[in-house]
Amino acid sequence: MKLVTIFLLMAQSGPSYAIKQIPIMVAPEMTCYTALADKTIQKDTGIYYRGKQVFAYYCKNSLTGKFIP
Repeated sequence: MKLVTIFLLMAQSGPSYAIKQIPIMVAPEMTCYTALADKTIQKDTGIYYRGKQVFAYYCKNSLTGKFIP
C-alpha cells in the first residue's frame, strides 16, 4: 500500500478554479485513473466530485512527491 494524493481541478465562477486534494491509500499496481474512478462519479458529460465538474486531475505519491501515471 502507498499513500497517494489526487489533485482535482474544478471550475468555479469566472476565470478561476479550485484545487481539491484527496489523500488515499492505494495498492502499488493502481494507476491514477483507477484511484480517480473510486472517488468520483463519471457521467457522459464528464467527471464529477461532490456535484462539481472536474476539468483536470493528477496524482502524486505523498511520500516521495513523484507523479503517478
